[in-house]
Amino acid sequence: MKTSTKGHRFQNLRHVIQYSRSEKVFITSLIPFQSVDWDKSLKKTGRPRGAQANRDRLKDSIKRKLSVIQYPHCIYCGIHTELVGNLQRDHIAPKEIYLEFIFEAENLVLACAGCNGFIKKNNFDTISRYNKNDYTKCTFKIIHPYRDRFQDHLDFDENLFVKPKKYSRKGKLNISLFELDGVMQTMHRSAALIKRALDGKLTPAQKALCNKIRMKEYGF
Repeated sequence: MKTSTKGHRFQNLRHVIQYSRSEKVFITSLIPFQSVDWDKSLKKTGRPRGAQANRDRLKDSIKRKLSVIQYPHCIYCGIHTELVGNLQRDHIAPKEIYLEFIFEAENLVLACAGCNGFIKKNNFDTISRYNKNDYTKCTFKIIHPYRDRFQDHLDFDENLFVKPKKYSRKGKLNISLFELDGVMQTMHRSAALIKRALDGKLTPAQKALCNKIRMKEYGF
């Protein structure tokens, strides 16, 4: 699996997962989707025998493919799995609200437990303009990693301090929703810089920033 040597990176995803022919056939066989189809038992649901095993294999395949695409970093806070722990499959448009998009490739990402948990994103309705029949025609309140460029919505000083671009509602919402300017997220990004420093991989700008912080905090 491809992985990143960086502890933090905001990502603009250029590739979506590609389903195999058999995976496409299986997904089609589930239409219309039921609320149990993603993570509940499929027994006594009318699904054919073996559907649950096929579903679980499909979810494992989705996670493996997304891990390669994301290197693997949380898509929302940008922190590497080594710092935030195991990444979870997440639906950008929450499956609890938009059941029809549970296997939509462009709706699937990996996120850390913190960003994807009850306190932050959870079931937050991310869609601002909804089209039931065509995901590509939906518009979103947050920065969409497949459609938007983080650079258009966020300013970040060597990936340590984060603030929204002027007039960017998506940037402001991402920072608020995922607490990107909070103490914990800043500490994770600081840890990422320390790791790069120990590995001798800091850029000149990052070195200057670390020296600036050191002088401010410790007076030397």
